[in-house]
Amino acid sequence: MEMERELQEIQDYLEEPLSDVPERVMERGAKLSVYLARAGRMSAQAKALYNKALNEEIMKIIEKVATQAGVSHTTTNALVKSAAYREQLVYERAEKAYKECVHQLDWCRSVLSYHKEEMRMQHFGV
Repeated sequence: MEMERELQEIQDYLEEPLSDVPERVMERGAKLSVYLARAGRMSAQAKALYNKALNEEIMKIIEKVATQAGVSHTTTNALVKSAAYREQLVYERAEKAYKECVHQLDWCRSVLSYHKEEMRMQHFGV
C-alpha cells in the first residue's frame, strides 16, 4: 500500500536525531511542515478507507454468519473490526505521524526562539 510506504518515510524522518543548530532547525521545520500536510491528508484518506472497509454489506455478511453460528454481538463486532485491521492500523499510524510532526514543529520554534533571544542578549551585552 502506497500510503504505508509514505508513512514509513515520515516515521523514519521523525526518528532522526534532532539538532539545535538554527539553520538545521529551520530546514527541519520546513520539511516537517510538508510532512504535516501529507500526514493530515493520509489520515483523512485512511479513515475513509477504514470506514469503507466496514461498510454495511460486510457487516451484514459477518453478522449473518455469526448469528447462524450462535456468536454473541460483542464477538460479532470484534470480527467486523478485525476485517478492517489493516485500514485501522494505517489510520492510526497517520494520526500518530501527524501529531509527532506537530510536536517536532513546536520544538523547532522553541529552539529558534532560544537562539533569537541568545543573539539579542549578546548584541545588547545583557
